[in-house]
Amino acid sequence: MSISPENQKLLDEVLASGRFKTHDEALEEALRLLKEQQAEKNGGHVPVEQWREKFKAHLDSTPESAASSLDDSRASIYEGRGE
Repeated sequence: MSISPENQKLLDEVLASGRFKTHDEALEEALRLLKEQQAEKNGGHVPVEQWREKFKAHLDSTPESAASSLDDSRASIYEGRGE
């Protein structure tokens, strides 16, 4: 397997930091992250914690007034159905 000098330097730095014990361990983590990204692109499974973060970000970006302006009364739900 051939690795670019830049990637080798990064791998060496990560190993020196103590985050991973071996090159294989660091590469396994990199592959896990790539698989996760690929699954997201293909509409696949997203880990629960990541889903929660994305959902919270969506909620935080939604104005509160949007939820309060919805008319979910029984009359509005069945309006136009001849009841």
